[in-house]
Amino acid sequence: MRPYGMEMRKRAWEALERGETSEEVGERLGIDPSCVRKWRKRVREGGTLVPGGERTGRKREFDRRYELALRDAVQAVPDAIRRELSETVGKGLGRVFSQRVIGRALKRLGLSRKKNSARQRAATTGRADGARAVGKRRRAR
Repeated sequence: MRPYGMEMRKRAWEALERGETSEEVGERLGIDPSCVRKWRKRVREGGTLVPGGERTGRKREFDRRYELALRDAVQAVPDAIRRELSETVGKGLGRVFSQRVIGRALKRLGLSRKKNSARQRAATTGRADGARAVGKRRRAR
């Protein structure tokens, strides 16, 4: 969800300075009173109504140095699979990450796994001759 604009924040702050309560301001402006209380706290502690760029949650452990090592590993061996990339980056920096973490990092970096002629996608497994699979029964029509 996008933060409220500065115009809304300023109107709320002016109302608070006039002595209105957070509930009154919230009801009048059509916003939640808890949001108005947070803005008041933000001004009191930080001196500004500007929305913060804080991130929530855990800090990413696969940081910039790992991303650079991953980019180098992909350039060195473009057809390496995620497991191989994980091991290559891990050996160089002393930390092995899961294949899922490597996949997300590749996506963030805008890199896709390249395929050489030996690792192209397999052909479809459809049966061209119309043969049945073993153990399957046909229904009588």
